[in-house]
Amino acid sequence: MTDLRKLLTAGLMIFTLTGCEGPTEAPKQDISVIPGKELFCTVDDEGTAREIAEQYEIELVSYKYGVAVFHTDKDPQAVIDYGMKNDLPALSLNTDNNHKN
Repeated sequence: MTDLRKLLTAGLMIFTLTGCEGPTEAPKQDISVIPGKELFCTVDDEGTAREIAEQYEIELVSYKYGVAVFHTDKDPQAVIDYGMKNDLPALSLNTDNNHKN
């Protein structure tokens, strides 16, 4: 049952990431994105992504295909914990080791 759940979750993520809408980029920021300091979540639109960035006091780096990527200078786990404590939309740590600027 767990393997089926993982397969369905992976399929849903692929489906979500290959949506029909074209990519939408947030305005370019003068921030240097550091792997391990990025957070992400799935959202319906860029406006919602901007609201989440304001709620957490973090930077919106990009919004594409329903996925918002954020950057923080704070400890990412502390940001995630803050959101959980304050009932904000859940963020996840971006652990992509192949990230390139």
